Amino acid sequence: MSKLKELTKHVAKYEKELNFLIQERLNDHDLINNANEGLQKHLNTLRRLRKFNEIIAQQLNLPTKDDVAATSRLVMQLEEKLDRIEDLLMQLLDENPSALSQESLSPDRNKDTESQQSENGENEEQELEASEEESSQPFKTKIMNLLSEMGMKVIKDAVKNALAQRSNTGA
Repeated sequence: MSKLKELTKHVAKYEKELNFLIQERLNDHDLINNANEGLQKHLNTLRRLRKFNEIIAQQLNLPTKDDVAATSRLVMQLEEKLDRIEDLLMQLLDENPSALSQESLSPDRNKDTESQQSENGENEEQELEASEEESSQPFKTKIMNLLSEMGMKVIKDAVKNALAQRSNTGA
């Protein structure tokens, strides 16, 4: 038992000495100031490198890390919204299959009457062929295709807007 007591005394003694050395170093203001200056220089260097990378990426018309992250967030938000719309549409169609008519999905539903009257016979034949192809598809497939097209347009617009904002801030 005496060896155990001696060992605990030595451990306690070394622990006190080690704590004293640590406290001495922590109270050394020169050491702390030098470490702080080194960290500040390192931080400034990293900031300059990041700014330089952004400038080069703009000049080369390449997306930066922040651009990719922002676009990814927008795409994820868009996918969530499209999923919600898809779920709501499927629920609506399951509850009431006649809730959406075939005309509401027609691509020319927003054209005004003047443009419809000015179309020539060749366009009408092409539209007739397209409508025959569409009518062979199931109604749900048409909805999904329409939503997909809308989603791609929104993504393209979001990317164009992000690039335009970046070029405006860089100018």
